[in-house]
Amino acid sequence: MYGTVGHVTPTVWEKAVCAHVGVHIARAAYTLSQHTYNPAELLVTPQRKPDTTQDPFTGTTQESSNEAPQEPSTEAESAPVDTLDEESGSDTSEEPVTSVLHPITPEHEPLNPDVSFRIKSFKSQFDEFEESFPQYGKVEPGRLYRIENTPVFAQLGNRESNSVLIICVFNDEDSWGGNRTVTDFFDLIGSFDYPKEKISISMLTSSLDEFTKVRTHLKNSIQQYPRLSVIFRDDFVQNGLTRENRHEGGRQADRRRMIARYRNYVLMSSLETWHQHVLWVDADVEIIPAHLLPKMVHSGLDILTPTCVAKYKGRWINYDQNGWVGQRIVRPAEESEEEYFMPGPLNVKLLNEVDDKSKPFTPMDSVGGTMLYVRAEVHRQGVMFPMHYVIGSEWGREGYDGIETEGLCYTAHFLGFKCWGMVNETIQHTEEF
Repeated sequence: MYGTVGHVTPTVWEKAVCAHVGVHIARAAYTLSQHTYNPAELLVTPQRKPDTTQDPFTGTTQESSNEAPQEPSTEAESAPVDTLDEESGSDTSEEPVTSVLHPITPEHEPLNPDVSFRIKSFKSQFDEFEESFPQYGKVEPGRLYRIENTPVFAQLGNRESNSVLIICVFNDEDSWGGNRTVTDFFDLIGSFDYPKEKISISMLTSSLDEFTKVRTHLKNSIQQYPRLSVIFRDDFVQNGLTRENRHEGGRQADRRRMIARYRNYVLMSSLETWHQHVLWVDADVEIIPAHLLPKMVHSGLDILTPTCVAKYKGRWINYDQNGWVGQRIVRPAEESEEEYFMPGPLNVKLLNEVDDKSKPFTPMDSVGGTMLYVRAEVHRQGVMFPMHYVIGSEWGREGYDGIETEGLCYTAHFLGFKCWGMVNETIQHTEEF
């Protein structure tokens, strides 16, 4: 429908339609050739016939019949109407069509019907909002708390110019790493060389205790920010998944699917039209250079990530293995659906291993989420975190690679967006080994 004027190659469907129409045109032409018509009759506007008519050849007057005029019988009228399916020779005796899509989480319970949506608002020095909503198979309702600083909102330029939404998704108090808490997280955000009045923060936790702690902290911190919010939701966890086994190979699909769902949920619940940049930060990242956020914002690039390092047995390693460029192993075509295929590198370089470090940014095929910048417009156009393995997917079978953050770049490139790694920038993860 959209394109330049010029030669257009007909599709298979268009060819089939043209052939179908041609058959009926040919039949109509043949029918007309079998009958003789008076040319004058074809040009005269139909009128009510008088009681008498004059023979145009003899000039004699004849009485008209009281019977309705009979239309000449034609071959086209008696022939059965053909369909495109018949022309193409389709077989109507095939087996009944059934769905090939089967939910891969059959244990997914319905939303709790005993919990209703509730919204409360309080207006004092700051505007506060509370919401509760039903969860899947949970007695405890989900919760959202949001607090807004109207005077900061009203300041010209705070929303119109480079406003940032920072998002953190975490499980419980152990997610902070070491002896850290939500206070340490806010201290880290506060160390950024970026105006706090342009920063909104949204958090999601699966711990009701942490929800309560974060809520209290937000009330004490709102003086410097335009909007802060926290969500409690714990119904996306797959059966049998724990913090202890979360890195096991067979658990990766469930774990990454869960994280993707939480990421997408908090993003859709928090992103406003005036947010121009989104920054994802993991709870257990403890050191981020102060200049990094402004560098990301002013880069003009779509998606950015730095190298994340952690100390392991006394030496520094690249902690985030999900940021890479290159080729990955392809799942063998003959491998059955019951077999577990572990995606991995074939000819791949991690961000800290790229060959050309002379430029500040390098193209990436996949990114991690320890610290991830996404231009808000990219998210708004549908570039989210895939909840399934997008690489190798078929209608009746899930793919084998590209889930959660590792599928973000794959999705983005179809819309013309690009992922980049910050070659010379490093953040530090807490030591958990």
